[in-house]
Amino acid sequence: MLIAHRPVMAHLVQAHSLGFELAFVKRSTQSKAWEQQLNDPKYGISILASTAGNKAIIGNVYALSSFIDISVFGNKTFYISTRLAGGIGWVSKPFDQENNPKNVAIGSHLNGFIQLGAHLNYEKNQHHFAFGFDISHFSNGAAKLPNLGLNLPYLSIGYTRFNGNVKEALTKKNVAFSKSWSWIVLGFLAPKQVFPTGGRTAPVFGLSSFVERRLNRSSGIEFGIDLVSNQTHFDIYKEIEKTQLDVLQIGVYSGYLFHINSSLCLYTGIGAYVKNKLNPAGYIYNRLGIRYIGKKRLLLNIGIKANYAKADYFEYGIGYRLR
Repeated sequence: MLIAHRPVMAHLVQAHSLGFELAFVKRSTQSKAWEQQLNDPKYGISILASTAGNKAIIGNVYALSSFIDISVFGNKTFYISTRLAGGIGWVSKPFDQENNPKNVAIGSHLNGFIQLGAHLNYEKNQHHFAFGFDISHFSNGAAKLPNLGLNLPYLSIGYTRFNGNVKEALTKKNVAFSKSWSWIVLGFLAPKQVFPTGGRTAPVFGLSSFVERRLNRSSGIEFGIDLVSNQTHFDIYKEIEKTQLDVLQIGVYSGYLFHINSSLCLYTGIGAYVKNKLNPAGYIYNRLGIRYIGKKRLLLNIGIKANYAKADYFEYGIGYRLR
């Protein structure tokens, strides 16, 4: 059932959500070091289709995503796993000032999609059964208002039929990594709207500088400084005259890194603004995203910045590892 995480969303919760998921799943061949490091995960591509519990106002939701399912406890037959997925989502009935003004949660058809879950699994030869709990999140990162987001928790039961058996690797491979500190500079750009609805989409751009360090093969930490020029601040408190210096936000940030392999990592963290003159959303912010590190020290970054569980904007960035 849809989670009404804001009182203004209470009228959207009317019935249970029902859906199905069709996926192409690949079992680890155990031939790569990162697969052994993550305890031989399963990964693939998934299509999700579901009701949202309110056909008249929200309609149906759909998502196309890539996912990874990592075993965290158990043996080869019975085990508990965690699921991480991300991709693009579609909401059939977004907010419309004239035709659908009661959908205060989502203002666009196209959205970002994130799914987190935990599964109880039974696997024998080519047959795999799973019972799980998942939360699916749809948001456009405030690119078009309203954007409170849709959070849909599911109880699920599933079956997978694999082709062929996977043989265990004869030798274990180690992931090479360094525990020395690295310095990264990252620039990002984000589109954003502010209330009232129907206004302009203004850019938010910034520069982040942070240091990171691997703790072990799969985890790490980072600390940094964010310089953010939020141009949407010119559209709020219009009675106050503002300069570019007034809309400049400066924050300090710390995060946790989960390294899937040598090139790909997930990150989450928390930050606090030390300069935030207008302060429309508060001093504390959160981040969740994915980062790709290329062989020539270039990196790509896609993440969502939020304030108290409400998406602020999506960050699309490119950076460079200096050391």
